[in-house]
Amino acid sequence: MTAQRHNDLEKYFSKLINQHKGLSSEEIREAFDNAMRKRDPRIDLSLHFNVLPEKIAITPDQITPETEIWCGEIFKYSFKNSKDGRLLREYVGLLPLLVSMGIRIFISSISPNEVEIAEVEANGKDAKQLLRGINKNGGNYSEPAKKMATHKNFQTTLKGKILRFVIIEVGRLNMEKDTTQNIWRVSEEMGLKDCPHDLALLLGSSKKHYEWIMGKFLRFKTNPIADSKGNPHIFSLGRGSYGLSLFTNSASPDNEWPSDYKFAFLLPDENDEKE
Repeated sequence: MTAQRHNDLEKYFSKLINQHKGLSSEEIREAFDNAMRKRDPRIDLSLHFNVLPEKIAITPDQITPETEIWCGEIFKYSFKNSKDGRLLREYVGLLPLLVSMGIRIFISSISPNEVEIAEVEANGKDAKQLLRGINKNGGNYSEPAKKMATHKNFQTTLKGKILRFVIIEVGRLNMEKDTTQNIWRVSEEMGLKDCPHDLALLLGSSKKHYEWIMGKFLRFKTNPIADSKGNPHIFSLGRGSYGLSLFTNSASPDNEWPSDYKFAFLLPDENDEKE
């Protein structure tokens, strides 16, 4: 297959050269540069991904049942020169669609960065059992995290439910201001859901995900839980050289987040009603 793609490229350039026989070297170079600017970027991407060009999509209209890789924006704003516009219609719900089709997702065709998708199965344990599980997993949790987990508004997922989620860096949302309210708004327009409160605890107490969480520092887009002063908070989970730790972050609407912070967003379930 790789040899075939190289043959296709060779034919492409041979045809390009034959079309401009008799021209000076400068004229050929100008014609070549013009042709390259008009050339479908999927040809270059096909060599990078070892996939035929027609199996790569970089715009929504190129998606077909045969598509294997998406390499482009997973959302796009309607205002050309504004980072704070509304998402274009064809990009609303695009990410969940790509996931449901089993397409590998890369953001940006210039410097492809794969979007990570993971899942965990709810085990039906309550917050206290999950916190003990974090300890058994060699981790710890802060006092604010313990208070959040034992709060009356903390919700537990039914046993056996598969929680599938996607991880995206704040900076990839291309917002004018990386505030909590903007992150929440954009993710909802993208068709993503709130993570259940126990997702962070399920991951932290899971032996299966212990190695997977290494080097990751995730914030979870959930319905915030207020502390004793009424300030909203969300769970954060990380594992580094200091070990595994569950803690909290302020999620006030105007709170600004560093562009390299990663958030987990829940993907829609197949049984979710289509809006």
